[in-house]
Amino acid sequence: MVMNATPGNESSSQMDDVEELSWKMLDNNISEADLRRLELLLQNDAECRQRYLDCAKLHCELNAFFNPASQEREPGMRTPMGMLSQGLTASNPSSLQR
Repeated sequence: MVMNATPGNESSSQMDDVEELSWKMLDNNISEADLRRLELLLQNDAECRQRYLDCAKLHCELNAFFNPASQEREPGMRTPMGMLSQGLTASNPSSLQR
């Protein structure tokens, strides 16, 4: 990944990383290394947590729309530190602790 010294570019790149990693996780196609990276990004930044929650919400809404009979989590689906089941909030980093 190429980073420029432009102010705000690091944040934009970080948001892109969070979104990409979130979709990998939600598609149940994330490596352990990528999952750890996502966890670190979410632990350290409220904007990252909000982006993750936005992706998760959209994923749930799309799944409910296109597959209304399937309202349960896919078997084997991983979430960073069980965040969805712990009531993660974007502004509450303490909810990220195990």
